[in-house]
Amino acid sequence: MARTNQRFHRPDASFRQTAPGLLDRAVATGTITTDDQNLIREFVTEKASSNNLSPSRIYKMYGFFTGWREHVGPFRENTIGDLYAGIERLKTATKADGSARYTQNTQGDYIKALKRFYLWL
Repeated sequence: MARTNQRFHRPDASFRQTAPGLLDRAVATGTITTDDQNLIREFVTEKASSNNLSPSRIYKMYGFFTGWREHVGPFRENTIGDLYAGIERLKTATKADGSARYTQNTQGDYIKALKRFYLWL
């Protein structure tokens, strides 16, 4: 019998239920600002409605943008220089054991998401 990762292979209803809380928790912990939260919701809602995104993809997008705030400042306040510096921080981020925190594919996903977001903004 095949084993599945229940955290990854959750039903859509689970993602629908937990996605809004992801942003609420990020605001509560100071990871993102309320303005960031509003921008993320507006952007993701627009993309979801125009591209028929699944609940798991919406959840992933929320995660991308809350994760980006570790590397850049509040979204409305960043300059192009801030974004380039944030991309460099993302590329050089390491885990506690010194290994790369993000694979090249993940870095590419993060950068593409940020680019789309700022073109929208």
